[in-house]
Amino acid sequence: MKKHPRFPFLLLLIAACGAAAPSRGHAQLIDLTDDATVRANGTYTYYAEQTAGAASYFTTAFYPGPSNHDSATPSDRDGTRDDSVTTAAAISIGAGELTDYTGTTPNTGTNVSGWIGTTSYLGTSTSGNPGTFDILLNLGAVYSNISEVVVNYTDAAGHRFTTTANAQSVFYGVTAPDTTSGGGLTLFGNATAAAGTTAGNMDFTTGSPVSAQYIDIRLNMSVPGSGTGSAGGYINSIQVLAVPEPPAGALLFGFLPVWWLAGRARKASPRA
Repeated sequence: MKKHPRFPFLLLLIAACGAAAPSRGHAQLIDLTDDATVRANGTYTYYAEQTAGAASYFTTAFYPGPSNHDSATPSDRDGTRDDSVTTAAAISIGAGELTDYTGTTPNTGTNVSGWIGTTSYLGTSTSGNPGTFDILLNLGAVYSNISEVVVNYTDAAGHRFTTTANAQSVFYGVTAPDTTSGGGLTLFGNATAAAGTTAGNMDFTTGSPVSAQYIDIRLNMSVPGSGTGSAGGYINSIQVLAVPEPPAGALLFGFLPVWWLAGRARKASPRA
């Protein structure tokens, strides 16, 4: 009886599985913030940090802007949105400066800044005091295989990103965060801002890709509580990256050799 070697079968099986598994490298990831559906339905909102111990979260929305938050001075704003208003709203991912594109490349030539009075919106802070604020992205639906969040930023002279190790954080959730407890979100990853960076990336990664509709970017700045001094570091762009799902056709093509060899092995097996 002729015996069929099993090693080629195993090698083909491993190769097929490897072909079906997508790479997590930058070149292979999908940029959800450049996805047409996300740009049409998704939003992001700036939220000020609440007073320590306050029983409310993600409730005080604001627009960034210059240090004095003067409506007559448009620099540092997210587009033309007036940072002096007290009724800030969600911004369409398709229309905001944090998520604008030149072709398929994030536009890092536009930026936002001006976090004075927002890192401790309902309390007080002194010059150089670190404090956080949130940029909450609602992708419009739950997306799977999210593996990386990239914040392109500038922290040259006069800017004030907190550079403590892992002081910057990203959280995620499939439902909106609770505005009473701030719960409903899970830590995605941490990153460190580098002092004096003229333009660089903070890469937030997770051990395994996650499913989420909400991505909360919690940034830590050292700025005063009043309209004097540094307005805080610049944020140039934000990206949410996901591992693409392999097309059904690719999976079928990858496993065809396995099925073919399995059929040959059945035909060659001696019958009882």
